[in-house]
Amino acid sequence: MRRRVAWRSGGAQRLRSVPRPQVDSVTVSALAVAIGSTIFLQRFAFPLGVGTQIPASFAIAYLAFLWLLLRGRLNINTQVFGLFLATMAVMTLSVIISATRASLLSFGYLLAIYSLYVFRLRYPAGCFSRALNIFLNLMTVSALLGLAQFGLQFVVDSDLVFPLDAFMPESFLLDGYNVIIPLSYGDTVMKSNGVFFLEPSFFSQFLGLAVIIELLGARRITRLLLFAAALVVCYSGTGLLLVFMFLPWILMRRGNASVLFAIVVLAVVLSLAGGAIDLDALTNRVEEFQSTESSGFARFISPFFLLRDFVVNSTGSLLFGKGPGAIDEVMKQAFTFDSYLAFDPAWIKLLIEYGFFATALFTAFISTALFQGTRNRTLSWAILFFYLFLGGYLLNGFVHCLFAALCAWHNRGAHVPQLASSRPGGGMYRMQRLRLAAGRRPPLPSPG
Repeated sequence: MRRRVAWRSGGAQRLRSVPRPQVDSVTVSALAVAIGSTIFLQRFAFPLGVGTQIPASFAIAYLAFLWLLLRGRLNINTQVFGLFLATMAVMTLSVIISATRASLLSFGYLLAIYSLYVFRLRYPAGCFSRALNIFLNLMTVSALLGLAQFGLQFVVDSDLVFPLDAFMPESFLLDGYNVIIPLSYGDTVMKSNGVFFLEPSFFSQFLGLAVIIELLGARRITRLLLFAAALVVCYSGTGLLLVFMFLPWILMRRGNASVLFAIVVLAVVLSLAGGAIDLDALTNRVEEFQSTESSGFARFISPFFLLRDFVVNSTGSLLFGKGPGAIDEVMKQAFTFDSYLAFDPAWIKLLIEYGFFATALFTAFISTALFQGTRNRTLSWAILFFYLFLGGYLLNGFVHCLFAALCAWHNRGAHVPQLASSRPGGGMYRMQRLRLAAGRRPPLPSPG
C-alpha cells in the first residue's frame, strides 16, 4: 500500500508516493502454522520407539517458533528474560534438594516450553489482529466440524464420525487421553470432540477462548451463535466456565444490544430444546462437585485436598517441592489411600513439584510475559485463567505455543534495542519522514 505525501522542490509543492510499512509475511506465516498446528494436530504424534511419542502439534508449532528466531523476527524481552533466569535457577534448586527423585526429562521439557515467553515479535505491525483472525477462522471450521460430528452420529456409522480413531494407526495418535466420551455412563450418544481435539474438554476450552476473542473484536452474531452451539454439543463445562467468567466484564465494557439479544435468544432456544439435545447431561454436572470420584470434583476441588495432604504437612515440600514428575505419584496415593480422584491444574502441579519459592517467582515471570505491554488486558486475563485452572497445562507444549502466538509475542514490552534500519522498510520510511519534515525531497524507496 502506498500513500501520497508532499515535498518541496524549488518553491513548488509536488506529490510523491511513499510506501507504508507492511505486515511482515514471514511472521504471519509462522503464526498461522503455529496456531493451525495447535488446533488440527492435537491428536497426532511422531512415534519414537515403544511407548515414546512426540506430540505433532507441539513439534510443528515449536519449529515455527525456531523459524521466526532464525529469520530474525524475534527480540528478547530483557525483563521477562531476567525473570525467566531467576525462576529457572530457583526451580533447579528445587530439583537438586527435592525429597523424591526428580524427572530431568520433565524439567528439560519445561525449560523448552517456557523459553517461548522470553521473546517478542521484532516486526509486530498488524500481526496481532492477523493472529486473532487466523484463530477465529480456524475455530469456525472446528465448530462446524464439531456440530456435524455430533449430528451425524445419529445417521451414519461411528467410524465415520470419529475417523481418526477408526482409520489412523494407533502409533500416530497421541495416547493417554479420553477422546471418545459418552454423555453419561452406558449412553450410546457421544460428546463432540471437534474431530481433531484431544478431548471434548479441549474442544470446549478452545471454543470458550474463541467466544471471548470474538466478543473483544468484531462481535459477529453468526459466529458467536456458532461457537455457542458447538459449546453445547461438546458437553464440557470448562469452556462455558471460561466464557461466564469474562462475559459480564466484557459486556459491561463493550457490550451492545445485538450481543445481549443473541444471548437472550440462545438462552430461550436452549431452554426449549434442552430435552431434545440431552442438555441435562451438561447441567447435571454441577452435582459432580459432591462426589469425590467425579470429574468436576477432581478438576476443581481435589487440588485443595492435595494441598492439605501433601504440601502443608511438610516444610521441605512446602518451600522446595517434591521434584518434577512427583505429581503422578501424589495423585496415585490420593486415590489409593484417601479415596478421592485428583487432577493436576497448573497451579497445584507447580506448587507440589517445585514449592512456594519457585511458584512465587514463576507467577511473576508468567504474569509479566502475558501482561507487560499487552495488546488486550482482558485477553491476557482469559489466557492466564485458562492456563492456571482449566487443565493440566504446566507441561502442555502446544497450549503454550498458542498462548505465545495469540498474546505474549505481540506484547509491547522492553526488548533489546535495534537499529531503525533493521525493520523491513522501517529505516527508509523513517528517513523519508525526517526529510519531508525538513522540506527535502525523499529518495525513491529501494526495491523490496
